[in-house]
Amino acid sequence: MGSILKIKIYDVVEGRNTYFGWRQTDSIGVSTTIVFEFETLRQIAFQVTIAPDLNQALKDAMDLDLVPSGNWLTSIDANYLYLESLVDGLIFNFFGSPNYTIVNDPIEVRSIIYTAEVLAANPSEIVLTQALPSGAILNAYNDNVIRFTAAGIDKFNLLANEQLPATLYPSPTGNYFLNLKDYAVALINQNLFSDGITPDIEVAGYVYADPSLFLEMNLKLTYGTFIQTSKFYFLKSVAQIANYLEKNITKNYILLPVSGLEHKVTYYEGYPFDVSIFSNVLRTITLLNKTTTNSAALDFSRFVNRLFFSQGSENFTIDDVLPMQTGFNRLEVQFDDVSKLDLIVKKKASVCAPYFKFYRNSGGWGYIRFEKEVVILSTTKDGKDVRVDYNGIQNTLTRTLNEGKETTVVLELSTELLETWEMENFKDFIKSPRVEMYTGDIFQKQTVSSWFGVSVKSSGLATTKTKTLLNREKVKIEIEEYNLHL
Repeated sequence: MGSILKIKIYDVVEGRNTYFGWRQTDSIGVSTTIVFEFETLRQIAFQVTIAPDLNQALKDAMDLDLVPSGNWLTSIDANYLYLESLVDGLIFNFFGSPNYTIVNDPIEVRSIIYTAEVLAANPSEIVLTQALPSGAILNAYNDNVIRFTAAGIDKFNLLANEQLPATLYPSPTGNYFLNLKDYAVALINQNLFSDGITPDIEVAGYVYADPSLFLEMNLKLTYGTFIQTSKFYFLKSVAQIANYLEKNITKNYILLPVSGLEHKVTYYEGYPFDVSIFSNVLRTITLLNKTTTNSAALDFSRFVNRLFFSQGSENFTIDDVLPMQTGFNRLEVQFDDVSKLDLIVKKKASVCAPYFKFYRNSGGWGYIRFEKEVVILSTTKDGKDVRVDYNGIQNTLTRTLNEGKETTVVLELSTELLETWEMENFKDFIKSPRVEMYTGDIFQKQTVSSWFGVSVKSSGLATTKTKTLLNREKVKIEIEEYNLHL
């Protein structure tokens, strides 16, 4: 570990031409100066606002501009922002209007614009022996393991977002082990995969921030007066070894399985439908339909946004601002001049048929429509018989009564013909922890009560052929009913 600086900024007063920033010089003498003006919150590079917690705003800025280089690491607690150099020979100068300050001074000058403290911190007692990638967006439902040592410390008290208190003890060899999975799952899935967003496009537009899909977790380790705080980022997602791709907080993503170098999705006209997209900053994106040459500007929040193509109604669909043809549409999501992602949308014509939404492995919601022919079965399971013949044969009409029955409606469905990449969508459907069936009519605006939960009980995936371009699958959907009972 390198040297650590403690930074605190407070009593900020916005003034004319106000700024602060930093200058870093690497081990070979190359200097970079970064200046932040007090304008809007990073709408473009090198701009921040005067925030209630300027230390956190400064950390967020450093995480975007310093941490990705691999030379610096940041953490924060209730009092200070910590900046740690990971490479020897780094020089860091901190300055602000109208004064210039150097971080090696134990007490900094008091500017008319802000008051600042930049202090040298004691070297960290924690030595990481297995770290997570800096700035990584982690999958909450995968193991994310940290190992470290801490000389002279026999235990740590732990808090995750000031919740979930726990005590960590080292192994007999003095090694600490911490798996972030349990903490991330507990914090990110408090809604049990429920969908809290009901779009109202004519009032609120096409894009909705969904904070339930993303987690910023501040992990605090304390021992006496020692405090170590680190930030980790999570999606409500899970990845497999074969398709694991590392994500970083500085980049942008479409939360769909990747097919080659593209993302592909099927949009069923006449039904509610959305795609989840991660933006690393607050911005206005351009959505370009390369097939029709039309484009639309849309405002994105930082982190996960849900772009609704339809709320189910015939009017107020994505076609009003970005016309789409039936069949394939090649969309380009333009985050800025450099960051652009391709999204292939296969628009299917409207058909009245069973329609479902489900939570995807990659995060966000997926949708699937089945063939309109449905086989409906009912199954019944008897409860226990209870004896009631205790008054003699003269006063008995029945010897037993059944305490109650369990009844289930079973829908046997067949998928439409699926391409290979659509099979990945179907696999997410049968594995999803939450599946809901649409109860509204086609071309009807959805409401909160338009969906209800069902269970996907079986699918053999037996008809899939690797050399066949189109495949059809069968599945059973079970709906448990309420019943009378003793």
